[in-house]
Amino acid sequence: MKSALRLQRSDYGYHRPRPPYLPVQHVSHTCVINRNTSSEQVIHLPTAVPHLILIGAQKSATSEFRVLADKHINAITPHSVGAGEPSFLNDEVEGPVMELMLKGNKEGENAMIVAMEKTPEYIMHPNLPLVIDTLCPWKPKILTILRDPVERAWSHYRMDVRKSQKRVSMTIPSFAERVRREIDDFISNGLLNVGTMSLQDFQTSLANSNSDVPSSPFAFPKNVTIEKYAQLFEDYKESKEGHLIRGLYAPLLLPWVKQFAADDRLMAFRFAGVADTSIDDERLANKKKKTTTGEGDHHANKGIEMSLDPTIQLYLKFLYQPFNRLLAQLLGEEWDGWGEYGVAEKAAM
Repeated sequence: MKSALRLQRSDYGYHRPRPPYLPVQHVSHTCVINRNTSSEQVIHLPTAVPHLILIGAQKSATSEFRVLADKHINAITPHSVGAGEPSFLNDEVEGPVMELMLKGNKEGENAMIVAMEKTPEYIMHPNLPLVIDTLCPWKPKILTILRDPVERAWSHYRMDVRKSQKRVSMTIPSFAERVRREIDDFISNGLLNVGTMSLQDFQTSLANSNSDVPSSPFAFPKNVTIEKYAQLFEDYKESKEGHLIRGLYAPLLLPWVKQFAADDRLMAFRFAGVADTSIDDERLANKKKKTTTGEGDHHANKGIEMSLDPTIQLYLKFLYQPFNRLLAQLLGEEWDGWGEYGVAEKAAM
């Protein structure tokens, strides 16, 4: 079954905008930079930017999207001003932000120019939707790309391992250990109940079971709504360090849906692979370049688990199952492969 799109809005007011899309509105804006400092300035921008903000999710092809955008002559991306993820709404990278603004205004006379900002960590911050509406009255579009949460967590872990190999003093525990720690944190903070089975116990039960359909190892709170989970997330102070929590999309997206769905400014897409093979070619060229400079191909680096243990994969699928159902309620879309698990997954082990 393919992803099902509904013409009517979800119970939360979202439906994915469809073509024909309204053109970008180029409007002027006056802003203050270096506020409350000796270098405070008032700047008038004939064309307010960004027009598009890509908020996440991390490890969900946001960089591939940027590469595609860079191929279009009418797109201005953070990469074009030397910033990969400029954190437009943070207070520590004013230089790249101003360059993006100035370039957007220099080229903004063309009515087709679209200046975008890409910081995929934004999805983790529930206060940012209101901040965007306050700071950006020109109403930029909001885009999010969501990857299968198990694949996303595994990819994020592998990225962290690669980064750690460049720092002598930094070590990364195994993925199984990372999962164990974060599940313990979920239980401590009320995201899961105490009856949740540990990964180790789940693996043991699978090995000793004759059942074709394993039971979920997780004890979830009863009748918890997206709103309640969103509140628990806000209280979960360690969320920025976790791999697993970044794939619990429904409560993460809730404040964005509430802020931007009514006027069709939010667009949520499922990542289904890279269609443009030239992107892979470009990344391969970059890896070869790093190899010549001594960094090497990250796939050959020692210490990286090359494939995800299928029992861990199944364990995490059970974790994400109810949250994927909540995501379907939030967006009014059911995405194939994000629902029920059991026989097929166990047979693949």
